[in-house]
Amino acid sequence: MNVLKRINNNVVLVVESGVKMIVTGKGIGYKAYPGDEVNRDFIEQRFVMQDGDNISYYIELLRETPPKLLSLAKAIIDAAQIDLGHRLPQKLVFTLADHIMFAIKRLSQGMGIDHPMAWEIRQFYPAEYQAGEHSLALLRAATHIDVPEAEAAFFAMHYVNALGGLSSEFDAADLVATMRGAIAVIEEHFGKPVDETTRAFSRFVVHLRYCLLGQMGPEADRVQTSSANDELNALIKTAYPESFACATKVARYLKEAHGTPATPSSVLYLTLHINRLLASEEASHDQ
Repeated sequence: MNVLKRINNNVVLVVESGVKMIVTGKGIGYKAYPGDEVNRDFIEQRFVMQDGDNISYYIELLRETPPKLLSLAKAIIDAAQIDLGHRLPQKLVFTLADHIMFAIKRLSQGMGIDHPMAWEIRQFYPAEYQAGEHSLALLRAATHIDVPEAEAAFFAMHYVNALGGLSSEFDAADLVATMRGAIAVIEEHFGKPVDETTRAFSRFVVHLRYCLLGQMGPEADRVQTSSANDELNALIKTAYPESFACATKVARYLKEAHGTPATPSSVLYLTLHINRLLASEEASHDQ
């Protein structure tokens, strides 16, 4: 393992067997020059660079990031992986450390910032938001700074983006906004707000998220197969005419907003979910 570039006393860009990596460790970059053999005993973390990675971006980011914040970001991500039950991308450490550094700087200048979609994130991504709350608690404990609750939503958005594999053209913020827009279409169609406290609503949100990410899942696959039968489509349309009309509007909105195909199966499944929403609300009113 040889040095390609010294970033600072604690971070160096190296190459081993043709693979580029960024390695960190206290003093690992001290008097390190290109071509030098890296002392492996100093390595604390290593981050493998992939083809297409903007290495210059990571170098500049790490040049400004204190080692303590890198360690804190790694500890927060380790905890989030346990909370979420999923591995998070290794290089999330860089962006999270950068976010933490910027947040601390904002707060030191009296510039606490609210997240404009904190409520929606909590509703649409409860697991990620809960992990974000844990991350916030760890940040507060490590820095002894009264970091605002809104930071939990920022952490959650990092986890949503990391786990969803969303493209830069359609990130987590866009996803939440599109989902909120779909709900607005339903509320406008029926002339009343949707009860977002029901299990039916939670199921609808999960389905909507899968639709937008192109991950319909096994339940939708069954409907996809069944929807080839025109009789089933006709039956659903006849049985739930208002829900079907609303689903058609939602499908049209999703296509315009995100390019999600408005297939017969997607309209059918939206119809079933919207009908569940209505039935759930009627049941709660009758109680």
